[in-house]
Amino acid sequence: MAPSSGTSITSSCSSDDGAPNATASSNITGQGGSRTQVPVAIVGMGCRLPGHNNSPTELWNFLKQGGIATNEPPASRFNLAGHHDKHRRPRTMKSPGGMFMEDVDPAVFDAQFFNISHLDAVAMDPQQRQLLEVTYECLENAGIPLETVSGKSIGCIVGTNIVDYAAIQNRDPEDRPDSATIGVASSILTCSASLVAVDVACRYLDSYQADAMLVAGANIWLSPEHNEETGMMRMTQSASGKCHSFDAKADGYVKAEGINCVFLKRLDDARWSYTWDCQS
Repeated sequence: MAPSSGTSITSSCSSDDGAPNATASSNITGQGGSRTQVPVAIVGMGCRLPGHNNSPTELWNFLKQGGIATNEPPASRFNLAGHHDKHRRPRTMKSPGGMFMEDVDPAVFDAQFFNISHLDAVAMDPQQRQLLEVTYECLENAGIPLETVSGKSIGCIVGTNIVDYAAIQNRDPEDRPDSATIGVASSILTCSASLVAVDVACRYLDSYQADAMLVAGANIWLSPEHNEETGMMRMTQSASGKCHSFDAKADGYVKAEGINCVFLKRLDDARWSYTWDCQS
């Protein structure tokens, strides 16, 4: 997941503007201003994924065993019987379910731990709530106390998809939480893919605009309506309810939930931190 030693980016990239001259000049690899991007290390990971995979270790064991998560939506999401019809009626879900984080209840959140008021917690998108918890677990995995992060040059980039909670709040404007405008703001859950977020984070580290980066992805499926359309996207949905990736049986995609976070540092900085921690 770290850039290879042969990866080159152009000097015209906007994120290169902040790079120290000494560092930039020492990485020049050829004519035309191209240079090698600094190596990046993953020093912490956290995740909550379908199949009861609530840590990187559990996910690794799940994959080694060839595990398959169940399709049935938990009671905290929506009633599948009210949205899926085996006769494939229009305006119903084509896929018989999806992949859900079985151990996650979107309504459960320890707001006091994060110094968040009850009012703001109610209005906060559950994806943000879960992101806070998984990010804490990511830092814990890296051996970094939360108290030491404050005031440091650490960036945070999040990739997400549909914001179901915002759509739910818009159903009845007279019964919305008082802080809904902030709680469901798309600026909090940046509208970009997780892989793009990793690339952008690496560029921030490469240009020395940040000393570390938290990169995360979030998707919680709360509302099935957008999966009941009759257009082209319906044709891409799996009628079997499974993706069958890289298999001749593949018949489409299945929507899935997931919360992931990685903590990135420049490789040299990660080595220095590890050495310092061992000596102390």
